[in-house]
Amino acid sequence: MKEYIILQTVAPDYRAKLYSYIKKEFGDKFAVYAGLEYFEKTVKTDIGISGFKEIKNYFLFKRSFLIQGGMWQDVLKCHVLVIEMNPRIISNWIILTIRKILKKKTILWGYAWPRSGSRSKSDKLRKIMRYMGDSIIVYTRSQKQELVSAEPHLKINYAPNALYFKNEMNVNLIEKQDINNLIYVGRLTSSKKPRLLLEAFFKALPDLNKSVNLIFVGDGEEKKVWNSISLIISLKIG
Repeated sequence: MKEYIILQTVAPDYRAKLYSYIKKEFGDKFAVYAGLEYFEKTVKTDIGISGFKEIKNYFLFKRSFLIQGGMWQDVLKCHVLVIEMNPRIISNWIILTIRKILKKKTILWGYAWPRSGSRSKSDKLRKIMRYMGDSIIVYTRSQKQELVSAEPHLKINYAPNALYFKNEMNVNLIEKQDINNLIYVGRLTSSKKPRLLLEAFFKALPDLNKSVNLIFVGDGEEKKVWNSISLIISLKIG
């Protein structure tokens, strides 16, 4: 049986090095349990991640809610469990309740607040989750500071949800005048609002050097739309 488990909706490739590092530290005592797709279908699991164990994701009400299966015995018995701080995952509520009764350590991992902010109505559910967990890990120092100010009684840490190893962090030195690209890297989905960046770029064009380019790098359900937009923009500018 695994002693340390991270239970996630998915285990995307950008977290591969983080999981690999933890796996090296804990060996066979550690595992990542995750399904293959996120609420947004474009976010998928990298099945080659070290320590990965596939479980089942059952989405409900047009993928608004989730129940996970195939991991119950392990996640209820393990010594330390890390789960998503997401109230839309129904199975996490059950896990939190049972582990609380069994006095097992459960850590909540995720954003400090919902997408709509700390005053969102859905944060009332997150607040209940935060009370039920033994400690919380948020993604940034600023998120930790905000949450500490709001709920100083909680045990809160922060850690990035992805990492690079030191030997991979190289920089190619170039002249400042050769830096002409504004680059968006991320999912091409409405929730990430790449169109807002495009609109801002067009408004700023009169004040920018003609050599400045806006480049989008990513994938998602809006990729076909963005390919069409890119073609139209190229024709207009050309």
